[in-house]
Amino acid sequence: MSKLTFDVVLDQHAQLSGKSMSHDTTKFILEKIPQDREESELAMLERITRHIRFFGQLPAEVHKQLCSCLQVMTVDVNEPIIAQGDSCDEDGKFYIILEGSVAVYAKFKTPGRDDEMDHPEHGRFLTALAAGDSFGERAMTSDNSRAATCV
Repeated sequence: MSKLTFDVVLDQHAQLSGKSMSHDTTKFILEKIPQDREESELAMLERITRHIRFFGQLPAEVHKQLCSCLQVMTVDVNEPIIAQGDSCDEDGKFYIILEGSVAVYAKFKTPGRDDEMDHPEHGRFLTALAAGDSFGERAMTSDNSRAATCV
């Protein structure tokens, strides 16, 4: 992997997730410059990301290295985070939702259906992701374009 960039998405209008570490503590650690984090803080980030499927498939050392790159990102409600068709290589980011939810949309044609779209700009609603879910893994493994729009 040439890039190790992660963002943790925070929806400023969402409820606290109540995970193993307080929201304020997590946010405090994530707002630090990654290289300024202490080992104990890195260990906390490893513990709270262990349940995320993407991380669970990785060797411990790779998981630790990726946790050291986590950065916080606050997103306004209805603000697109990634857009279908954008190059993965352009931003190269993988996202973990710390709190709130993210709607996933894609523009595509389904045989036998008209061009029905659930959102006039983003396309058909596919799913909703919540705290603890992740998206954007393709950016970590390929240079393809984004497969969906996440809002």
